[in-house]
Amino acid sequence: MQSYDEYQKHIRYKYGYYSFEIITFLTLFNYFLSALYDFQWAETKELEIIVIIFIANIYSLIMFSYRGAYLAKWQSPKRYSIIYFVFGIAIMTLSFFLSSPLVSNGRITSSILLFLIGLVLIRISCTYLVTRFVVDKLNSNDIGGR
Repeated sequence: MQSYDEYQKHIRYKYGYYSFEIITFLTLFNYFLSALYDFQWAETKELEIIVIIFIANIYSLIMFSYRGAYLAKWQSPKRYSIIYFVFGIAIMTLSFFLSSPLVSNGRITSSILLFLIGLVLIRISCTYLVTRFVVDKLNSNDIGGR
């Protein structure tokens, strides 16, 4: 964390805490669904926990990227966005060509993990693009129009 400034550290701690709260809430919700209704939405309980962690991870990475706290100041966001997007598409495509399906008998299979990894990488680059080209332009037009 030495390569991040104080603002970036604050944002990373803040949304890291929020993602921990998401993990806690979703795990408790999943437990109550399982205990009260005997409901299982993945092949195994371990896979359910891993998917819950990925959901919180996706949230925190989107917020890190949106707030400018994902990459250090010396790293090139454009270069990393392109790299993440290409690898994300490749990994998601690979997940569709595996022999096992993503969903089987109404339950998520372990093949979903590659899809989620690809989704995480794509979300980082998409968040950067939306932030830089849409939100920043809207903010600059709002400030310039006053």
